[in-house]
Amino acid sequence: MQITDYISYIFQGDDQESVHQYVTQHPEEYYQEQPDALRMELWKFYYLNVFNASQLSAMSTFLDYHMFRFKGLLSDFVFFVRMSPEWIPMDAVTYINNTRFRADLALILVDWLEKKKQLAQRNPKHFEEQDYRIKAMRDGKPVVIEETESFFVTRLSRPKKRGGKRNIVEKAQVKQWVHTCFHGSDLRLESVKIKVNGTQKDILEAVYEFFDKIDTDTSSTHAYCYMLIDTFDKFSKYVDPVTGEYRVEALQTNFARHGKKTKMFYV
Repeated sequence: MQITDYISYIFQGDDQESVHQYVTQHPEEYYQEQPDALRMELWKFYYLNVFNASQLSAMSTFLDYHMFRFKGLLSDFVFFVRMSPEWIPMDAVTYINNTRFRADLALILVDWLEKKKQLAQRNPKHFEEQDYRIKAMRDGKPVVIEETESFFVTRLSRPKKRGGKRNIVEKAQVKQWVHTCFHGSDLRLESVKIKVNGTQKDILEAVYEFFDKIDTDTSSTHAYCYMLIDTFDKFSKYVDPVTGEYRVEALQTNFARHGKKTKMFYV
């Protein structure tokens, strides 16, 4: 497989899903006759975000995004990352210090690869068979999407407690958000930014209450934090204005202090 199979990208002019997704330098028609140009662009993009990342957490987040977008076996993606220091074309690299270049790059990935290698061994299924949206559970059984939808419609499709006439979030947008972010929906909606009439507190109160009432089988609060940042315009302050990276830790710190069932909030 080529790097085009591993790194999520869109052509110039299409809507970008995430800051981690690559936007090509030219429209799709340009690459029909020059497929090598696209591959080189993706290698440069990969190099800058992995081996030249400003922080290790940024590198890890970047790889995680493309791993979950990958349509093949998790073990195949892990193998690609492990071999990438050997496969990366020298033309894609902006700076080479010495002949130990490739070996030094490989060391950067050690921690990420070790964690994902173990994950790949436990989860050999094909990614197309899995749904990585948030899975709400109660007593070990999935909560139906209709109940999740009803919960958030009740909490958010209402006026603010003080001085509010318009709903915090309109009902149609709440439904769209739930079906985008939560497991159990047959719909495949695109994520969009929602401008709310309330404040961050209005949104967080609803999410906190959901956490107190319904347990989840997600591995951490990261899924909820990404959901909030991705969806609600009011949470834009949690995106670093320089790097464009999500400051999940900042939101998670406050998020984890709320509620009685704090055991649910641990990473």
